[in-house]
Amino acid sequence: PGVKQRITKRFERAERAEQQRSLGILLDDLASWLRDLVAVAAGAPADALVNAEHEEALRRDALAVDVPMVLGWMERVSSCRAALARNGAPELHLERLLMAIAVGLYARRVRAA
Repeated sequence: PGVKQRITKRFERAERAEQQRSLGILLDDLASWLRDLVAVAAGAPADALVNAEHEEALRRDALAVDVPMVLGWMERVSSCRAALARNGAPELHLERLLMAIAVGLYARRVRAA
């Protein structure tokens, strides 16, 4: 008795750990992209970029944002990581982060139009 329940709990813990690891990688990638956007906006050469293979896309994206906006997103990435470490609802925190970025980009485009 209880073997099935113990196996189920062990599987759920492993699944949560894998989800946390995957979200950590996603946040690392997003943070490195945002860092590179700031670097490109500051005139950094390609060899200073973490994502140098995407320099053209970074330069294009850097034209659509401003540095304070990107720095705010970097803070939100950090806040999202902290919330996930406290066992926050991953979907909710990731959605909040991505919505903040999307709304910022949309608002900038509307103001430019």
